[in-house]
This record gives sequence, structure tokens and C-alpha cells, in this order.
Amino acid sequence: MTELNEPLNIDAPLFFLGHTSEGNVVRFHKNFPNLKMNKVIEVINSGDNVDLRKLIEIMNEIKLISSIWMGPAYVFPENFNKKSNAVKITIKNKDLL
Repeated sequence: MTELNEPLNIDAPLFFLGHTSEGNVVRFHKNFPNLKMNKVIEVINSGDNVDLRKLIEIMNEIKLISSIWMGPAYVFPENFNKKSNAVKITIKNKDLL
């Protein structure tokens, strides 16, 4: 990764871990040390639940963590036409978050 897919051209995070119905999605910043990648992959693949404490320890060995973002993230295609009670979040209704 080099930068976020956002209009501000913000530098990408050191590490990204996501989970989909098809499994884990793991991405590393372009400057992430190769030797540490194997440790991270080991932690992720070591059981049913990822040990966040171990991941944080590895990240802090590389660079002191200044922030962590966790939570659900959903993306729906523009042509998503199914009936739902879901509310599309925009700048105008961001207070709903």
C-alpha cells in the first residue's frame, strides 16, 4: 500500500487486516519490513481468533502506534437496488454515525 483511496492523498497505514466471508485480507505498507511480515502472518494464521495484542507488539517494534481503527466497513455498489432499512451515510447525514 502507498496511500489511502481518499481525496486527501493520505499516506497508507502501516498495516491493514480485514475479514470477509472469503477469509482474511492482509495488506502491508510499501515500507513495512519484510522480516516482520512473516511474524504478522504467523499471528493471523495461528488460530480462529487473531491475537491483537501480539499484532500491536509487532507493530510497535516497527513504529510506535499513534492510532488504531477497528470496526465494520461496508461498501455498496451505486446500483444497489434491494429494499432495505439501511441508510446511506453521506456528508449531510454523517451525524448518524
